[in-house]
Amino acid sequence: MKISLKYAKTKQIAEIPESHIQEIIEGNSVVNSKTEEQIIDEALANPIDSPKISDLIHPGEKNLCRYS
Repeated sequence: MKISLKYAKTKQIAEIPESHIQEIIEGNSVVNSKTEEQIIDEALANPIDSPKISDLIHPGEKNLCRYS
């Protein structure tokens, strides 16, 4: 079976023997009425398991590096 896989801005074709395929799972289509900017703003305002950026940076500071 040939399977098309997204890779960067292109697609790669993988050929997998049928005997190695147990199940094919397809994702649900996602419909979102929000713009990319709205989604990013919401994520920054409500981070998961982390303080907000505004709580980490203090007046006069210019840089913030956070690793996880």
